[in-house]
Amino acid sequence: MFERRPIYRETAKEYQKASKKEKMEILDYFVRITGLKNRNYAARLLRQHGKTIYVGKKNYLKADIAKKGKRPGRKKNSAKRN
Repeated sequence: MFERRPIYRETAKEYQKASKKEKMEILDYFVRITGLKNRNYAARLLRQHGKTIYVGKKNYLKADIAKKGKRPGRKKNSAKRN
């Protein structure tokens, strides 16, 4: 998976600069190498990579395909439960 991350970034940069015909070819290539079944999801990933998405007035998200999102873990209680 770590070897694919630079490929994702490069593919997204190419996709954002490409014409419509080139985007179809890039999307076919991206779906083939990633194994994604849904082309719409793949297109959204490529389209949103590197963009800033505002959530509310002050909070924002920076979209990055290659980063793995942190999932909230289980909270540890310092006191033992009986």
